[in-house]
Amino acid sequence: MMPARSSHRLFVALALPPDVRQAVHRWCAAARLGRRGWRLVRDENLHLTLRFLGDGSTKVAEELGPDLERVTRGLRAPRLVLESWGSFGPRGKPRVIWVGVGGQVESLRALGERVEQCVRRWGFPPETRPLKPHLTVARPRRGERLQLPAASCPTPEPARFTGKEVALYESALGPGGPVYTARHRFDLEAADDS
Repeated sequence: MMPARSSHRLFVALALPPDVRQAVHRWCAAARLGRRGWRLVRDENLHLTLRFLGDGSTKVAEELGPDLERVTRGLRAPRLVLESWGSFGPRGKPRVIWVGVGGQVESLRALGERVEQCVRRWGFPPETRPLKPHLTVARPRRGERLQLPAASCPTPEPARFTGKEVALYESALGPGGPVYTARHRFDLEAADDS
């Protein structure tokens, strides 16, 4: 069953606890991104993408969510930490500023692999890039000259969190930017104490 074309886009992600979103917000303020031509991602939209799917119907989202929950059953929630920052895109024309995520990255990749296997069965094309754990925190504003934070900009505070809540999100573009709606949410098993 191939995904239907739609104006909505789907992605699978880890939801972030409020204290992690606040830590990201504090780093963005310290990096003065708003004064450097960047549009900050709203706190409620911050997430750690496991798999971007692209166009898909609400019906697909409703059926895919429970399947994702089933195929990830038994996986433990990874313990993660904010640890770096960087950008994607050419140095003179970056497309995104991100905050990097470390910790139990291999557990995160195992989760990503299960998600990948599931969505391929639903007809989504294979992902060709490896999972690079990060949070997108800013995108360019139209028509503004961009400046990256200085190399001396401090790294984000090492906010630690457990990546326990997985969600299948539907994104719709509204007048104020994208609006994310969780079509299905579920928790991974409690994190390993080791």
